[in-house]
Amino acid sequence: MEILRDCHEAEIGGGHFKRDKTYGKISERFYWHGLMSDVKQYVSTCDVCQRVDGKLGKQHAELHPIPVSDVWKQVGIDLIGPLKASKQGNSYIATMTDYFSKWPEAQAIPNKSTKCVSDFLFKMILRYGCMDIVISDQGRVFANQVNNELFPRTGVDHRITSAYHPQTNGLTERFNQTLENAIVKIINEDQDNWEDNLDSILFCYRSSKNDSTKFSPFFLMYGREPKLPIELAVKGSPRCDDQDSTQVSLDTKVEQLLKFKKSVHDLAMENIRKAQDRQKRNYDKKH
Repeated sequence: MEILRDCHEAEIGGGHFKRDKTYGKISERFYWHGLMSDVKQYVSTCDVCQRVDGKLGKQHAELHPIPVSDVWKQVGIDLIGPLKASKQGNSYIATMTDYFSKWPEAQAIPNKSTKCVSDFLFKMILRYGCMDIVISDQGRVFANQVNNELFPRTGVDHRITSAYHPQTNGLTERFNQTLENAIVKIINEDQDNWEDNLDSILFCYRSSKNDSTKFSPFFLMYGREPKLPIELAVKGSPRCDDQDSTQVSLDTKVEQLLKFKKSVHDLAMENIRKAQDRQKRNYDKKH
């Protein structure tokens, strides 16, 4: 019960995500007979999820899948808000999602001014390096100073979604829905603590297996899964019995990691392609 509770509800690694993400997080770290059945039962009876999920609309599939080949080559950027002002005085959230790893970034900002959005984008570039392409909607904030100053200065290719095909930034829009869903589940009566929980929500999402890639965003970014508090609390957790790798030379270790990264990325690309084909078939059946 402790493992189920932590991997579904905990501030570090929980997030109140649905059955498959909760199961994926547990199965990568623990195993017992009937695990899926226990996860299904636990999630279906979670009071918070039952109260919130039923009020929220179903997330839509991406109608115009975009091919990607590596981490941080192509990202989507968007805004959420206005929300009720946080304790820190912010009313919007700037979000960015990597199209390959599905790694999300989010930052509370006071308003949707060009300066706030430009500062957020520049901060992401300083943190991860330049992406090749940034996709945004047709909002004025993305089409003026940001487009005229920051993108030419960095060499990043800015692409604006077509009015006829706004779903080309569907990945970021779906993450925004997930983020808003998670905020509703943790928000207090005054509705001003959402910023305090933003980093926790991001970590929970990053450490959860993605439906398309079949890997967590954290794994595709760093080549390992993050260790959760429950793994330290439960004796015998296999990932806490770290193997001694001191006998392996640094050059050998680097070579192994590079080969491992390529094999994982190739598999993730194949999983993304299959997921996009599946989404298109489902969409075609309904239209």
